[in-house]
Amino acid sequence: MSARQRRSRVEGPDGWTTISSRRNRRSRALMAHQSDLAHDGAGDDVPADEPAPTEAEIAIVTARLQKQIAAFNESSCCAKLKELVRSEVGSRVLAHPSSSQDGDGDAELQVSDDEAGISNVLIIALGSLSESFSGAPGHQLAAALTIIDVLRELNTASPSPNQQEMQILSYDPVYTAMDKHILSTFDITPVPASKIPHAYDSEWYRKALVYMPHGSVWLNHDYFIRRPRIWIGNSFTLYDSAMATFRADEAAGMPDNSDKDDELLIRTLREAEKVAEEYRVVDWPDAEYGGGQAFNNVVVYVREHGEDGSTA
Repeated sequence: MSARQRRSRVEGPDGWTTISSRRNRRSRALMAHQSDLAHDGAGDDVPADEPAPTEAEIAIVTARLQKQIAAFNESSCCAKLKELVRSEVGSRVLAHPSSSQDGDGDAELQVSDDEAGISNVLIIALGSLSESFSGAPGHQLAAALTIIDVLRELNTASPSPNQQEMQILSYDPVYTAMDKHILSTFDITPVPASKIPHAYDSEWYRKALVYMPHGSVWLNHDYFIRRPRIWIGNSFTLYDSAMATFRADEAAGMPDNSDKDDELLIRTLREAEKVAEEYRVVDWPDAEYGGGQAFNNVVVYVREHGEDGSTA
């Protein structure tokens, strides 16, 4: 089987697109959407019914990815992204002097547990590295690897180093056996939806960076309201404009729409708007890198305070 063989792509109502062979696309799509993240990971992963990739196929895809990664690493986008992460995460990790002193009388740098860096990374909706005809998944993976490298650098440099190994998870129902193999070579663990930390696991997300460029609106909302330390994805400016429209309608005395889907949308918009107040928005370094397909409309949300106004 060719590493880039075209397969059927089935889009479900949840916004996920499932890659499948024609003969069993219905069953695979159904099983993929049973594990829809809208149900908070209650489902199971899609059973693998495709043949394992050959070494030759893996080599072809890996070579293509390595070229994309190397090109990104040499770009100004990469350099700016490193500085962005160091600025937004490193300033917390490294710039908190305590009142204690060492033997030379110098102030000893210490950090609280809340400021001990990011120990969890969740990569969502990256897309298939082996099946996609676009270079976007490869560019997005390259950026993710850059972010992870800087986080590890900061955790090591911290005066109070994080002794826990960084947990790096990734989920997308389109992942093939080859995708999962390739991700694992970068120390990224592909997981089924049921293994993603639940929304109520606030401690995990408090120390997490969630990276999901170009996820669907509903997936963006699902992970944004989990309040990770840093969330990277499409800008939520569409929520702002939508809420402005709703408020204008209310001010004009227009009757509420009783349609259940519209009611759910309004609740979703209001919830995201409330959570967004806890974040500061930072522009992505270069939205046009790779022709604009990978990072257009992508921004970085940095959590600054909790629901009660306390420092995040």
